[in-house]
Amino acid sequence: MMTAGYVEAAPRPQGQAGRPAVLHSIPRAFRGRWDEMQSDKCRDREPRYTLEARGFDEFEVAWDVTSVTLYSPSEIDIHVVTTDDGGRRVRDTWGFKLVRGGAGLVARAGGGTVFRRCPDLPDDR
Repeated sequence: MMTAGYVEAAPRPQGQAGRPAVLHSIPRAFRGRWDEMQSDKCRDREPRYTLEARGFDEFEVAWDVTSVTLYSPSEIDIHVVTTDDGGRRVRDTWGFKLVRGGAGLVARAGGGTVFRRCPDLPDDR
């Protein structure tokens, strides 16, 4: 069974001309592996989130990015789609905000866990 992503509850900041930008990929500043536990440097298990240009992995669910709403350089909504175990297409939206100078990731709705960027892995992991 799939769980829903973060529900948007915070007011949406306005971009230029009062509208946020719509992108086709996740901005580079958000890309990477993110987890709340760093003691093992994310080497011994799967990180909570992996954000790539056109893909988003949320623990054990792989999502395809359909679009990204950019509210500011540090706030986005990621619009995604996947197929569930029954073969049905599932759509969702995940809102994220960069904090701590880009070293932390939190839900746009506010509060909750601060996920930290995992170190890059060598290519031969």
